[in-house]
Amino acid sequence: VPGLDFWNRIIHRHTTLKRFVHHQRTIDIDDESPHFEEEHDLSDLAILGRELRQIKEAPSQNPLTGLNLEFIGLACVPERLKYLLLPFKSKTSLKVLHLRQSGSDLKHYASWAVEGQDRTSRQGSVASQDSMESSPWTDSSVTSLPTEMEDATVRHEAWLRHRMRNEFCRFAEWVFGPNGISSLQIMVFGDFAY
Repeated sequence: VPGLDFWNRIIHRHTTLKRFVHHQRTIDIDDESPHFEEEHDLSDLAILGRELRQIKEAPSQNPLTGLNLEFIGLACVPERLKYLLLPFKSKTSLKVLHLRQSGSDLKHYASWAVEGQDRTSRQGSVASQDSMESSPWTDSSVTSLPTEMEDATVRHEAWLRHRMRNEFCRFAEWVFGPNGISSLQIMVFGDFAY
């Protein structure tokens, strides 16, 4: 079932949903791939180009439009997620966003949020609108802040930019910015199943 059809079927039957989590996995069937027959996250949620264009051009076609979710968890790369979340720009319900990426995927694939991540460790990140602080959790120690910078804010921002992927930073800036989701209080990233 294509992604949006699946969402429409579920959401239209459950219009009172307050929490929605969708984490789709697939099996690599490319026999040339080093990960052949391994399971991994489907980072586009099976919402293909035509469907994504459709909800960009006609946001009313987005199945999330009719919901007043407080929490949403999606396994989707940040650069695609923005378009899925557009209905929440004009709502006051969404408080928590969880960008899900399986810990098992980090063994073979780059993190959607953290640069230079050790692919064998479990990691995630939390950012809040109030502080915009980010705390990478790793099995190794966190790199110290650069000492040559005088201003603590500049040091903190430089450290964040060094540690976080540009796409993730741009998404966080949008979602917490003036054109984003004003009701959002917390954005978390990672696999918290352990």
